[in-house]
Amino acid sequence: MPVRIGFSRFRRQSLDVELERITQMLPQLGVDKAFLIGELATDDVGPQTTLDIVMVLDLPGNFTRRSDFFTSHLGPMVGSNFLVYTPEEFETLRETNAFLRSALQKGRLIHES
Repeated sequence: MPVRIGFSRFRRQSLDVELERITQMLPQLGVDKAFLIGELATDDVGPQTTLDIVMVLDLPGNFTRRSDFFTSHLGPMVGSNFLVYTPEEFETLRETNAFLRSALQKGRLIHES
């Protein structure tokens, strides 16, 4: 399938608009901290780039199901991945989990209450 000329620029604009909208909603949802990670954070946007956000808040339940809360409440308009950690999990894993440590080093803080 051919890629439209300038699609990466269009994708970047769509991601930026959606990031701004989502960031404004984070305080209402009780998010303590949020970090943008992935290709958008490293400015390596392509046609398939998704909006990848690590969130920290005291949200009970299974880690793999917590993102459902944000998907349903935020209704993202672009491909999005939400990794949701409790404060305790975040403090432990930010140093011991290689993926999270690397993502945070390359990412940036987008919200802190």
